[in-house]
Amino acid sequence: GLLLWLSGGAIDLLDEHYWQPPWLGLAEDGFRSSGMVLVVMGCLQVMRQVCDVYGQMATQAMSDELTRLPNRRYFRQMLNEQWLPGSAMLMIDLDHFKRINDDGGHDVGDRVLQDFARLLHAQCPAGGWVARLGGEEFAMLLRGDADEALRIAEAIRAAAAASRTVDDVQYSASIGLAVWQQGEAVGEMMRRADQALYRA
Repeated sequence: GLLLWLSGGAIDLLDEHYWQPPWLGLAEDGFRSSGMVLVVMGCLQVMRQVCDVYGQMATQAMSDELTRLPNRRYFRQMLNEQWLPGSAMLMIDLDHFKRINDDGGHDVGDRVLQDFARLLHAQCPAGGWVARLGGEEFAMLLRGDADEALRIAEAIRAAAAASRTVDDVQYSASIGLAVWQQGEAVGEMMRRADQALYRA
């Protein structure tokens, strides 16, 4: 498109300084018009590709590549922007994960993480958020009271204990639960859930 546009300009320049046949004048208009249209179309295509790349990069920055769950950055963002009083938080950790990696290798460990991520996604109720914070540690933000959060935590624990991966690896999970208290900051609730996880 740019080449056609420049060709039209070059022909116009020749027309100003030299004689040219009438048919070349028609070609000049065609070259210039076609070139302008193609340049605009090319610019739109480049803009579309830039937007696609930006969207992919934004998604990668907020999600965990292995498990496809949101990552710590996205989870903290959601906590700061969308959490509500009456929320409960689960901090979840796979037990003895280093032993799984040592016995089966990191590929087996990765499949355990992927299997557990699918389990958490299936157990997460509507309106809840689940994320991988790093390593074998996960978190879930729930809407509802302590009894409902405790029921979900127990369902996750039982489902993990009953599961086996494609490598026939059995694993278990420990869970810490904290329910939002009046006047409490998000970071404090997260700290209490983490302490409960450590005790578990």
